[in-house]
Amino acid sequence: MYPPPFRHRTAASAAVAVILACLLLSGGCGGDTSDAGSLDDGACQWRGDGVCDEPSDCPLGSDEADCVAACAANPGAELWGACRYRELGGIPSTGVPAELAARGSNGKGGLYGWHHGTVYSRNPNWQQEPDHPVVRRYYLVYVPDSYDPAWPSPLVYYLGGFGVSMWGNTGFSALNTLAERHRIIVVDAQQHYRNMGWIGWMMGWHVYLQAFDGGWTDNPDVDFHRDVAHHLETLYNIDRTRIYASGHSRGGGMSIITGLVGSDVFAGFWAQASFVKVNDFKSYILDTYQGRKVAAVIVHGSYDDNVNPGEGLAAAQTLEAAGWKKGDVAAGWQPGDQLMYYDIAGTGHVWHRDVNEEIWDFLYHNPMPLAEVRP
Repeated sequence: MYPPPFRHRTAASAAVAVILACLLLSGGCGGDTSDAGSLDDGACQWRGDGVCDEPSDCPLGSDEADCVAACAANPGAELWGACRYRELGGIPSTGVPAELAARGSNGKGGLYGWHHGTVYSRNPNWQQEPDHPVVRRYYLVYVPDSYDPAWPSPLVYYLGGFGVSMWGNTGFSALNTLAERHRIIVVDAQQHYRNMGWIGWMMGWHVYLQAFDGGWTDNPDVDFHRDVAHHLETLYNIDRTRIYASGHSRGGGMSIITGLVGSDVFAGFWAQASFVKVNDFKSYILDTYQGRKVAAVIVHGSYDDNVNPGEGLAAAQTLEAAGWKKGDVAAGWQPGDQLMYYDIAGTGHVWHRDVNEEIWDFLYHNPMPLAEVRP
């Protein structure tokens, strides 16, 4: 059991949805709700229009015929709250289920909205600079208004493309919108600013072995992402079984590295316009990696003129060759699927927002096993 998504179409319907979700999931929000909008007699003015309007525009249970039909026909991510309400037989009287509570980090004291922070993480050139074993790294975090400290929230990283600052990611992926609907905390991690030779000083993820000391398991950015997760777990109630790395372009390549090398913390990855061949990370996947089959999503536009679409295909094929079970995107993911590969026709080097919801549905339902969560 997990909290329903929030579909905010108007300010008034948002207030209704928040109140109802609190009633459904935790027995009440607490505090004074006199200014949040009245539920009147529980009627739905759009009842019978053929569309399930719960919980975004109508109280749960008030659009019965439309929602029963919609849940029977296509119980997708947007209908999860309404369909789950019916599965439970109404508003449950208990609080957070023990099974879900066990996944939480129970952190406290974090802020809502956008804010930035720092952590000290391992120096990428730690062997060459033994007097400077750690460096300061930066991140931007978004905590949605729908975040409820009582309920463990998933954590999703967004890793930007080459040279893109964490401040330039806002809105590109629309993950903040997804966050509000599904109570996700989003991290925009900052790339390491460093001397990249003839290119000059740039921000870039360490996606090539020659860029840092050691092998793939020594990747400094994976350590950085672990460090941020550990820190945020002390400030928020993070669902430790649902921490995912997503990224675009160079960040997409980094999300694959993070999801696999960091599989002790990350449940999976969501890579758009990514690669594993040009940096030969495919050899690590095929010859070295021995961890679990993390949830994997590869998305690539067929007209990408920046990262060859063949790289996305190679990533999917490499994972399949390594034993991942690939699902059928057209039919929708099924239990047991471990990999979803989206080859999107007619699009370029972009983030494909239109598949955010269905990808999140797949990722959410493929968490890290609770038994593998570190103490």
